[in-house]
Amino acid sequence: MAVRSENVRLYLAGDGVYHLLTGIPEELPECKVYACKEDLEARAIKAGDKVIVPDNFYATLMDDIMEHSSHTYTF
Repeated sequence: MAVRSENVRLYLAGDGVYHLLTGIPEELPECKVYACKEDLEARAIKAGDKVIVPDNFYATLMDDIMEHSSHTYTF
């Protein structure tokens, strides 16, 4: 789905941050990947250069959904 879409943003929280270990940012170069700082720290995972780690992850997520999203999917 992300491959066929434009302006894709992927937000990783909780155990979802483990997906950074699989190379998601490299597999989806056109996708902006965000990760929750507290969840990264709790799991001792480094985000890497292509991952955006906002100071307030959930505020950034909600702002993005409200202002810029025409479709939102959660898994």
